[in-house]
Amino acid sequence: MNTQISTIATKEVTVNLVTGEAFISQTKAAMELGIARSSLQKWLVREQVKYDVKQGLSSEILALAAAYYALDSSLVQ
Repeated sequence: MNTQISTIATKEVTVNLVTGEAFISQTKAAMELGIARSSLQKWLVREQVKYDVKQGLSSEILALAAAYYALDSSLVQ
């Protein structure tokens, strides 16, 4: 096995082969959430997400965004 390869990447998902952690692109996440990418980016800034999201959103961040757009965003006027 080639130990130099630590991730598998597509345009939508990156998987760290060492840890098994997956990251989804902001574009794909927004599409799956049914929102504009710019809306997701504004939410990330507003919520002051302190994680590096350049390689994509972790499952934790995606879950927070999904919860917000499924529940909390309907409360915002």
